[in-house]
Amino acid sequence: MGTEDTLERDRFTTDPATRLGYRPALDGIRALAVLPVMAGHAISSVAPGGFSGVRLFFVLSGFLITTLLVEEFADRGTIRLGAFYIRRALRLLPALLFLLVVYLAITAMTEGTSAVTALTGNVVSIVFYVANWRFIVHGHGGELGHLWSLSVEEQFYLLWPIGLFLMLRHLRPRTMFVVTAAIAGASWLLSEALALAARGGGNITNVDTVRSVTQRHAFYGTDAVAYAILCGCLVALFRSSGALRSSGNYRKVAGIAGVAGVAAYGVQVLFAPAPDIREVDLLVLTAGFVGMILCAVDVPESPLTQLLATAPLRAIGRVSYGLYLWHFPVLAMLRHHYPHMGVPERTLLAAALTTAATLISFKLVEQPMLRLKRRFVVDPAAAGHPE
Repeated sequence: MGTEDTLERDRFTTDPATRLGYRPALDGIRALAVLPVMAGHAISSVAPGGFSGVRLFFVLSGFLITTLLVEEFADRGTIRLGAFYIRRALRLLPALLFLLVVYLAITAMTEGTSAVTALTGNVVSIVFYVANWRFIVHGHGGELGHLWSLSVEEQFYLLWPIGLFLMLRHLRPRTMFVVTAAIAGASWLLSEALALAARGGGNITNVDTVRSVTQRHAFYGTDAVAYAILCGCLVALFRSSGALRSSGNYRKVAGIAGVAGVAAYGVQVLFAPAPDIREVDLLVLTAGFVGMILCAVDVPESPLTQLLATAPLRAIGRVSYGLYLWHFPVLAMLRHHYPHMGVPERTLLAAALTTAATLISFKLVEQPMLRLKRRFVVDPAAAGHPE
């Protein structure tokens, strides 16, 4: 490698101001992501677009993981891929396995072993992080259907660190931006093409039709939704290179973009039900999520950042993974076993049980694993990030 190449690579994270560390407002963003998802599942009329919180998780995850990996490369000249995969496994797998064990035990007690046997395909696909592809072929995964998003993330992060490492070794930052943007654009175009094909014949009534599979591919497919994660990755590369902070108006623009992003997200959650969403809208919403993240990270004086960093939102954000895991199975089981319970009562009971299960999981499973995970963290200042 020539000197010019080295200097180009060294632009990443040389400015201490771009290093991530722990940003409390990012926990607040996690809270903003998980709460609409929970509300949408509990009472769809209240938050018909709550599903878009999953996209916010995707963008945030792409931003955080890419930033941390770029910082590691800048510090060490390499990325310890083995340590990265161990961190991901310790972060996600134990809490997931705990949920599945409890869920299967309750199912066996209430429905019998035959019901557990019927779940084998879904459970195996979830454990090996291929559930989204199974759901595309066989339909929604029922009470475990929300776990498709974990499969998307883990498939993406099986490949992205390797690709990122190779780009950091052999490409200049500008070329990396172009390559990442091109892949993101291809993913979005595929998503748009699939969505258009699925809408081509009107309402879908037969779940076995090709059109129904196409619709599920647009929603669940890793290749079709990866653009959301890649947008987070792309903005992380821009920010780490100093390209964003070099603009004198960056902080002002980031502050405005953050507020605009929250406003767009609120409109989406409250007024845009899933059947009416278009991929163009999701792309605009993804851009809004980027604004929210940059505001939370780089504009600490912003009222939005200060709101996101408040104790209640931080507390919810810290346990957001557990809340996401538990809320849908709890709600679905209550609907199944207590079909005549009123919606308000069922929602409150589901919220209480979900909170209790989440806190138990966080205390007994997640926290011990997080302490173990810190042994594989390169930068101690980044240890507060669940990724």
